Amino acid sequence: LRIFSPKHLKKGNVVVVQYRDEGYLVLDGLLSPEECDALRDRMSEITEQMDVPEHCRTQFSTDHDEQLKKQGNADYFITSGDKIRFFFEKGVFDDKGEFIVPKEHSLNKIGHALHAYEPLFKAVTHSPKVQVMTEPPFKSALLSILPHVQHTEN
Repeated sequence: LRIFSPKHLKKGNVVVVQYRDEGYLVLDGLLSPEECDALRDRMSEITEQMDVPEHCRTQFSTDHDEQLKKQGNADYFITSGDKIRFFFEKGVFDDKGEFIVPKEHSLNKIGHALHAYEPLFKAVTHSPKVQVMTEPPFKSALLSILPHVQHTEN
């Protein structure tokens, strides 16, 4: 686990600049290889077992107008705050709502309460090594980041 000291988190520092410019940080060693493998394995199981009714196959978008059109009226999206729900990339369903790509390649994200209800993910997100990132100085240095896009285009 690499913890950044206050001097590492001062405005203009390479860590803060990288986060600001790229929207993410790689925290080498935060999770062990075994923890990463367990999380990947569990996500594979969740993805394989997902059963999403056709009317709930919401394609996630960060475009404002598309959000309103596709998700703004979708109860599945609006009520997902306290549930584990699946949101899909564009172009992963045919006209009948059937997958045209492997399930594991169809997801944009799983939201929004995976960390609260899935035991393995809850253990990681509630661990002291992750919780320390919500405390000063880490929190104050990173909270000044402007909103940014949180996905990649295909």
